[in-house]
Amino acid sequence: MYPRRGIRFLLCGAFATVAIAAVRQPAERRLPNGIEIWRKPDAKGRACASCHSPDGIDIAAFDFDDATLLRRAYPHLGLSGAQSVVAYIHSLRSQYGLTHLLPPMDARPMQPGGQPLSGKTPSERDQAFALELRSSLPLLASGRVETLQEARQARDQLLALDLSRLKIGIPFNRLSEDAFHGKDHASIASWIPQVEPCKLDSSYIDAQTRYLRQPGTSSLLELDAKVASKPLGVLTAGQQIDMCKARSLLIFQDRLRRGPGAPNPEEIADRGPGPGQNPMWDLGDLCRIYSGITEHDLGLPQSVMRVKRGGPSLDDQIAQMKLPWMWLGWSFDQGLQRTSPDRATRRGDTLVAALLKDGPYPAHCAFFLTRKIAVESYVKQAWISPEPQHLSVNYSALLQSGNLERYSVPGPAGESYRTFLANAFRMCALLESEELGKSHTVYQRAPLLQQFEKMGAATARLDPGHPDSETFAGLLKQIRTATDATELK
Repeated sequence: MYPRRGIRFLLCGAFATVAIAAVRQPAERRLPNGIEIWRKPDAKGRACASCHSPDGIDIAAFDFDDATLLRRAYPHLGLSGAQSVVAYIHSLRSQYGLTHLLPPMDARPMQPGGQPLSGKTPSERDQAFALELRSSLPLLASGRVETLQEARQARDQLLALDLSRLKIGIPFNRLSEDAFHGKDHASIASWIPQVEPCKLDSSYIDAQTRYLRQPGTSSLLELDAKVASKPLGVLTAGQQIDMCKARSLLIFQDRLRRGPGAPNPEEIADRGPGPGQNPMWDLGDLCRIYSGITEHDLGLPQSVMRVKRGGPSLDDQIAQMKLPWMWLGWSFDQGLQRTSPDRATRRGDTLVAALLKDGPYPAHCAFFLTRKIAVESYVKQAWISPEPQHLSVNYSALLQSGNLERYSVPGPAGESYRTFLANAFRMCALLESEELGKSHTVYQRAPLLQQFEKMGAATARLDPGHPDSETFAGLLKQIRTATDATELK
């Protein structure tokens, strides 16, 4: 992983807020009443606290009815134990003041804006997103960016946008999926691990106790270190996925508990040989890597897979996790420079491919790349290169292989999409020209020329009524005549 350099991940408010009452913490050094049943192991040594939050706040915050709680707990603890779990969850809701409970079938943890945009297909939801951009980013999605002042204003509006409030068309996973509600819910595409991520031994229980008595970054890091302690080489593909789920769930339950005071993912840093410092992205990327995997190679217990059969195919279940977890992971590192050493990830190519091929979501893709470029180039904390921070433009994955034509946006939303993209290209050209006018220095001249040549040609196709040949021609001349940074070394 990259050195942390003491720099925080971006967008500390990246999580969508949840509509529950503020948590009323138990008195200092006092655990929730009845927590013993939450930690009670079943015949195989597994307890509720093995796969859920340390005290069950993730379950208590959602409006799971008693019948559901009883049915899910019974196989582990029998009737008497399951009844005790139900009583404990009710007690926990009372102790924490949880009154406005989240509907488990509708509420999706961390879903930006609370709910995904409406639409039966990815294309319909992408069209809705293109129209959403008109109100969220009017300078880019409406009108025309023509001057340097307008380019600056469009950039600033883009950077000021609260990503946690911007509704998107990508449905995030539910907290839990349950085949009891129908075959579509026989899926591993949820936040809850299918197998315990680590042994609930005395050491882990002690770490949970310290966290519950004093929730904070250091105590949460200790829990994360326990979950991420196993080397990847000893884990099956399914266990790797579950490890990332468990680490992500720790962050979510901490958000439920502490709200805006909760830590960012960079504080859940790489604790050794396990996944990296952005477990949400890691989960999505694992699903990319394991696309097409068989049940045997996934390596989850047969008792789990028996329940998950009969609904979506395993490949569909994996696909249902890939894109939402990638988007969530990106929301914490919007320049994508600290998430992975993989160049395709850092350039944005990995998420572009997922957005286009798993959707298609071309409007989401255009927004993602433009926001990423703005954050990486103009937010100080996003820059990790030893070079001076400069505009780093890379639309290659969207512009190559005829993607603009293949993944167009139909209907009235198409105008919004084309306007946004043409304005984004012009904005970058105007800002690059301003930068070169001050620094007279380019970084990697040949790729930069190629970028803006393609962007200029694409702008002419996207907005044929307003030729921009002079804007792009003038910029290309600046690039050719500027000093290449490599000549200064």
